[in-house]
Amino acid sequence: ACVAAVLLIACVNVSNLLLVRAVDRQREIAVRSALGATRRAVIGQMLTEVLLLSIAAASLGLLLGRWLLGTLAWLQPRPVPIPPDVPLDATVLLFTTFAGVMVALVCGVAPAIRVSRADPSRALQTGSRRTSSTGGRTRDGLVVAEVALSVAILAVSGLLVQSMLALQRVDSGFDSANVLTLQFRLPQTKYSRPADIARFFRQAIERVRSAAGIESAALVRRVPYSGNWGDTPFTIDGRPVAAGAEPRAGQNIVTPDYFRTMKIPLLQGRDFADRDDLQSPPVAVINQTFARTMWPGEDPIGKRIRVPDFKDSVAIVGVVGDVKHRSSTEPRQPQIYLAHYQLPMIFSSLVARTKVPPLTAAADVRQAVWSVDKDQPMWSVASLETLVARSHGSTRFLASLLAMFSGLALLLAAVGTYGVMSYAVTERTHEIGIRMALGASAERVRREIVGRGLRLTVVAVILGLAMGMAAGRASKTLLFGVQPGDPSTLTAAAALLGLVAIAACYLPARRASRVDPAIALAEE
Repeated sequence: ACVAAVLLIACVNVSNLLLVRAVDRQREIAVRSALGATRRAVIGQMLTEVLLLSIAAASLGLLLGRWLLGTLAWLQPRPVPIPPDVPLDATVLLFTTFAGVMVALVCGVAPAIRVSRADPSRALQTGSRRTSSTGGRTRDGLVVAEVALSVAILAVSGLLVQSMLALQRVDSGFDSANVLTLQFRLPQTKYSRPADIARFFRQAIERVRSAAGIESAALVRRVPYSGNWGDTPFTIDGRPVAAGAEPRAGQNIVTPDYFRTMKIPLLQGRDFADRDDLQSPPVAVINQTFARTMWPGEDPIGKRIRVPDFKDSVAIVGVVGDVKHRSSTEPRQPQIYLAHYQLPMIFSSLVARTKVPPLTAAADVRQAVWSVDKDQPMWSVASLETLVARSHGSTRFLASLLAMFSGLALLLAAVGTYGVMSYAVTERTHEIGIRMALGASAERVRREIVGRGLRLTVVAVILGLAMGMAAGRASKTLLFGVQPGDPSTLTAAAALLGLVAIAACYLPARRASRVDPAIALAEE
């Protein structure tokens, strides 16, 4: 939709330029009509000229698009695959040709019809002199349309940028700075018994903690923001529920020191300990939302729950702060943490808080793991900050694209407004010369020219804000932490476009105020 809006703005700009050019050719067209040229022939010639320009522009756009594809591939998040090289096959060429023809029709039909309706006798009588009424309303309407579309694009872009900033301000419940993450899977043929799995992980964690640049380390079944997530049904002792109607909570399996490594606050009770192993009774740590939901106003420590992973009931030994696991936009939900050494699994992830930049410690961490098992593969090595940023990739990608399109739309709106106001000054040079000869001041001329441009801008901004609010409501699912009608965003979009419009109007107004009455009258 944004691409179509920018293309439409460009079409409106070209239509305005073609209308101005057609008005300048009124005498030529009048002569041709007087010599027998039909209205259809006049329209056909103008559309042919526009079609040639459009096809040439489409060809250049195709080449530019291929060049810019590398930039988009650089901006892309992982969920939005963009191939670095798109072949120029028949589909691309046909679409480009179709787009060129449609642009030619959109840009050329209105100016061609407008000029073909002109009275040849009147055009021949007036000669080359322009009149302020010739196509003036059409040009003003086109400027209003393109400025309104620009305001709408700016508003939607601002909303997405606000959403991106809001995502970055979200408290995820942990500190992602200086945390290295990686994954590994133990070969089942080599580690077939739970005791062997637990022994390997204990030794690996001890070696990693003693590696250079490592502050603390732990294992976790699912790293937050990694895209790996799971939940589990559970019941509370003393609260029977029907089979299949059990409540569900998020589930993760962690080793001791996980909460300290991630800087997740321990609110009540204790963390997991090395003694929580295969020979000890099962224990769990829950998050604050779980405690408040299941035992409001009560102390959850010592309460017991049942989960499918254990035959016996599980004792609650601690409560930690809420953590966002899948994305920054997810609501708070109950979460159960189980002891890793009580549920040894061949697949796990490592998180290590480092004293140096995380990726620089990756080699030492690998060597520490290989000192336990030299054949153990590891993959998905990344910093936790990268995982969090990657989860915002789609929003950042859309915001970046819209920001670029907004800049282009703003430039087109400025050029369009300047073009119309500049042509209006040229059109009224004779009139302005007479008025200044009769005593009109340069300041008054400037105010009049700028005032006309601002009146058009005000109308366009009102329409654009309405369109922007409608577009914001349509894209509400993409927004976070901001409403579609956010006053600050809409005001900023209107103010920015207003400043650009004032600048675009002032330059022609200044030129009008410097008109020499004697020269203007002599030229006429």
